[in-house]
Amino acid sequence: MFVAKVKKAVRLGLKIAWDERGSLDQLAWTAGAAVVVVAIILILKSVAPDTVSNLWSAATNWIKTSFGF
Repeated sequence: MFVAKVKKAVRLGLKIAWDERGSLDQLAWTAGAAVVVVAIILILKSVAPDTVSNLWSAATNWIKTSFGF
């Protein structure tokens, strides 16, 4: 049962990978941007943890109320 689910997931992953369109430049830019954003968040979290936590809470609360989540 478990092996069948794993095989199905692998087949689906390979199908999605083969259907993807794009270039290596786009992938590198997207991955690099994600790394930079995470690095900035971690640096800010280590420098001013309370401020970042308050800003994060305020931003997520605003998103939740604005979009009705």
